[in-house]
Amino acid sequence: MIIARIAVHAVIRTAVLALALVAYDWVYDLVVPPPPDADIGKGLLAFLMLAGIGLLWGLLDGLLTTPAVWAVAWVASSVALGVGWEAWLADGSAARMESGAVVFIAMLVLVPAIVGACLTWALAGRTRTAVLQPR
Repeated sequence: MIIARIAVHAVIRTAVLALALVAYDWVYDLVVPPPPDADIGKGLLAFLMLAGIGLLWGLLDGLLTTPAVWAVAWVASSVALGVGWEAWLADGSAARMESGAVVFIAMLVLVPAIVGACLTWALAGRTRTAVLQPR
């Protein structure tokens, strides 16, 4: 039962983060005219968005789910997002994929999410159960 719950949480997180990146890319291109050279601001804003979503969702996870669920779900989701991001940028070419980029994207999502979840978990004074139990 808990494995299925973790899998559902991981799939939902990965899908939301991936859709947020696709939507961000589309909206940014509509709003900001393309520069003649590299657009470093676009990438930095994407990184900030991923870290922000991870932090906010992690804060909520600390109240709603147990550490066994949110820790494993965030690890799986962040690794899947890192692999997906790198595969998308490499146009599916496995030869162009770099493990450093996968780890960077995974940590960019994972660290804020785990910090946020641990923070709200500790502030709520929880030990084994979530604050808000699903019915």
